[in-house]
Amino acid sequence: MKLLCTGGSGLIGSSFLRKYNRHFNEIFCLGRSENKEFKFLNQDLKQDIQVDLPAVDVVLHTAAQTSAHVAWKEPISDLEINVGGLIRIIENYRKRRIVPFILFLGNATQIGMTHSVVEAKDKKCDQPITFYDLSKNTAEKYLLQYINAGLIQGCSLRLCNVYGTAGNRQNSDRGILDKMMKRALKGNDLTLYGDGSYIRDYIHLDDVAGSIIAAVNSREKLNGQIHVIGSGVGTTLRKAFEIVVDVAAKVIGQRVGINSAEPPENLSEIEFRSYVADSTEFRKVTGWQPKLCLKEGLELSYL
Repeated sequence: MKLLCTGGSGLIGSSFLRKYNRHFNEIFCLGRSENKEFKFLNQDLKQDIQVDLPAVDVVLHTAAQTSAHVAWKEPISDLEINVGGLIRIIENYRKRRIVPFILFLGNATQIGMTHSVVEAKDKKCDQPITFYDLSKNTAEKYLLQYINAGLIQGCSLRLCNVYGTAGNRQNSDRGILDKMMKRALKGNDLTLYGDGSYIRDYIHLDDVAGSIIAAVNSREKLNGQIHVIGSGVGTTLRKAFEIVVDVAAKVIGQRVGINSAEPPENLSEIEFRSYVADSTEFRKVTGWQPKLCLKEGLELSYL
């Protein structure tokens, strides 16, 4: 089995390749930053692809502009990367009548503002409220249109709140839990906006990687589908911060504080959502199960 991974040096791509590279006979990475372990194709997805992409069984499309703040300031650039980039890849294969399985990674916030802690089953209710989620939704719809036309195969996995990296691969407005962990490890107090009662579904990088390989292995059954990938466990922001404090204390020998503050006026409404994923159907089809609770995941990554 051959794989093309876009964004192979990024957070999700590099984590997946590190854990599951042996499942593939040949791996190509496409992007602007080289992953030196695999065959590298230097390509900015904002520009036309100048080379024929390798004939592969699976395209793992992780490359994206992931900052909601950047998308708000530069919506055209965001659109060119998140929508145009995917279309350029598909069209490159379409012209040569190659039909790979494209595994598109999206975000759970594509559904829009959620006040319930259980995912709505009907994806037709998607009402994205950020430019970033709008571009990801649009790319996803293009993917489904190509699939329905029989030009490619593929599916979309919408990821919940991913955590578990000690590196610096996240944009400044993502990976808040890891950023708080790094603050706590330096002995600095944490800042929590409001009372911290909003609920999140945190999923560790290793479990995300596991869901990707499960999708690859079950790709024929998942063709044309959308699934949300989460732990299925809801945790309030305050509780998550308290777990961060507990884990950090095991490392530095002291407990940092948690200070409450008023949210900034420019904070996106999406930050005030509550959401827990229902991945039941994905689990039934693929056999995947998340393995790490929040505390175990933080301990695995930082202890």
